Amino acid sequence: MPLRHPTALRRRTVEACRSLLSAARGLVVAVVVTAVALLGAAPAAAHTDVVFTLPAADETVVDPVDTITVAFADPVTLVGAGFEVFTPQEQIVQPVVVTDDDTEFVLQLDPPLAGGVVGVRYEVVAADGHIIDGSFTFTVTAPASAPTSTPATSAPTTTAPVVAATSDPLPATEVGAATTGAPITTEGVPTSETAVIATAPTTVIDDTGSGGGSAGLLVGVVIAAALAVGAVAILRVRMRRSA
Repeated sequence: MPLRHPTALRRRTVEACRSLLSAARGLVVAVVVTAVALLGAAPAAAHTDVVFTLPAADETVVDPVDTITVAFADPVTLVGAGFEVFTPQEQIVQPVVVTDDDTEFVLQLDPPLAGGVVGVRYEVVAADGHIIDGSFTFTVTAPASAPTSTPATSAPTTTAPVVAATSDPLPATEVGAATTGAPITTEGVPTSETAVIATAPTTVIDDTGSGGGSAGLLVGVVIAAALAVGAVAILRVRMRRSA
């Protein structure tokens, strides 16, 4: 077997090393590309999603629904409107949201929903800042309750107090003052003449109005004149008896 030349052997060794280096470089490039791809896909895979709902999506329930449960795979934070519920009567309701761990949320509804298809919409943000929104529906076969009407409250009625008009007789002193200012003396007058004077009518003058005051004044003048005439007659009778 002939011996090979040392130069040719060295040349082949160098070429083999170069081939190995090229293969190693290709392997390193492949590893780096794979690592970058995996690192780039990791955030996307970290996005959370809805695990389950009660009632479930597209489920049909018999009884009215007063609570709805929505559970996520990881803790989330409500953003925007958070949770919105669409009633069978085409109304949007903001439920009372209760949670203990930011993964399972209970939506409380008052009054309960019934009478058709119920829709639920959610909008949350995951721990990586990715916003997740979605919706689902279910059906309630129980009939919707009739709306209760609030009775109208009537204003309380007030009754005005009735004041009875009373006419209290004037005291005897006032009656006497209204008829005349001078006392009537009946000493020495016969009984029949005294009776005539005693039975003279007395009138109370009412000064409540201008018309009533004029009429009362006229009556008082007439009475005073009558009394004066009576006094003159009595004096004449006395004079005759004295003579």
